[in-house]
Amino acid sequence: MRLKVSFTCKVIPLSYRFIFVSFIKEALKTSNAVYAENLYVFENKPNKKSKNFTFS
Repeated sequence: MRLKVSFTCKVIPLSYRFIFVSFIKEALKTSNAVYAENLYVFENKPNKKSKNFTFS
């Protein structure tokens, strides 16, 4: 999946990657809730396993 987000701002927060991951998670929930559930929930608990996201 590719996601393109454009922002216009003067300052980028230091923790900008967390913000972008939140956008990815919400986009997944909106487009395919079952897939998002499989990625982020395991046995009714949040899945803490690392995800392979690339930032460039």
